[in-house]
Order: sequence, then C-alpha cells, then structure tokens
Amino acid sequence: MTDSFETTRLYISRLSLPDAAFVLQLYNTEDWLRFIGNRNIGNVEEATAYIKKVSENPAANIWTISEKQTQQRIGILTLIDRDTLEYPDFGFALLPQYYKKGYAFEAAKELLEIIRTTGKDEKLLAISLPENRASIALLEKLQFQFDKLIELNNETLALYSLDW
Repeated sequence: MTDSFETTRLYISRLSLPDAAFVLQLYNTEDWLRFIGNRNIGNVEEATAYIKKVSENPAANIWTISEKQTQQRIGILTLIDRDTLEYPDFGFALLPQYYKKGYAFEAAKELLEIIRTTGKDEKLLAISLPENRASIALLEKLQFQFDKLIELNNETLALYSLDW
C-alpha cells in the first residue's frame, strides 16, 4: 500500500511519530470520542506509543491528511484488516474545524482509487454508528452501500460495503 499521495488541495502520508501531537488532538475531539471511541490517549507520550503500535501492525494502515497550503494536519484515513470483518475496514476522521469543506471526500476518493487500481482488495467495508449521519452521508457519496446492522464490541453498527 502506498506511503503517500496527493490531491489538488491535500497531502496524504503514512502516520508517523511526528504526528503524535496531532493524534492527541484528533483522538480527543468530541466527535471522535462519541462516534469512534476513547483510545485512552491523554498525552503526547501515549500518542507516540499508539503510533508505534499501529505502525508495527501490518493489518493497520493509517494516513494523515494535510492541507497543502498550510501544511496543517487536518484528519486521517484508515484501512484496517479486522479479525471481526471479512474485508478491510475503510475509515476517516477530520478535526471539526475542517468539516464540510470537501476534504474527507477528496482524500477518501483518491485513496479508494489507489486501492481499486492496485487490485489488492476486491471489496471494502466501512462501519459507523447509525446515528453518525455525516459519516454515513460521506460513505454513500463514495458509493458505499448499506448492507446490514451488526453487533460488534457490544455496539450496534451500520455495515457498508464497496465492491469493485
């Protein structure tokens, strides 16, 4: 899987240790905690340990999204092989001040095209809390289709899929 790529407005690159302060910020936003869950990252040291852990896990692919103009990190894209799902789980998250600017769609669309053209995965999944309307709207805009509700880690989640 690619380490970095870009779009018209964005740079997307693998999560790395210098991203620790950004991870601390993003993973403690109200929407992250509400819709994704607490990762118990309370300081830069814990964020650094998290990045080391996921970087060593071949099943976890995480990229940061940065604005070209400001070089500011604004969000992440994820592609994770989970034991609980048959196909890789695609995900995204942005800092709240970057919502509704088309950034998540722009970055996600480019990553999906890279995945599609490399032929590694013929299908992707995405999971969301049913009440996370913004994420579901973006999944649908990216052509993911609702499959069913599933139970995972004592939560009811909406399962979406994208076939090539």
